[in-house]
Amino acid sequence: MTTVRLSRAQKRKLREATSFLTTQRGRRVTQGEAVEDALDFALQNKLQWMEMAGRALVPLSQDPLFDPRITIDMGKTNSAKLDELIYGGD
Repeated sequence: MTTVRLSRAQKRKLREATSFLTTQRGRRVTQGEAVEDALDFALQNKLQWMEMAGRALVPLSQDPLFDPRITIDMGKTNSAKLDELIYGGD
């Protein structure tokens, strides 16, 4: 079991969600079940979740990491140098 601290507003939302699920299912739903259902929904609908959270994923066409115009000259490289860059050095 994990304990999560919630603000008053978050507690109100959890009570509201639990009440809604209880009404819809016709049986008592625990707060743990309500949290689990919410997390399952969020993980199955990640893009909607991110949009709702205001942090929508950036399309790759707009991500500077994938911009082919940005290049880095690393000089002469070999497998050891690439391993160091990717996995870190000692």
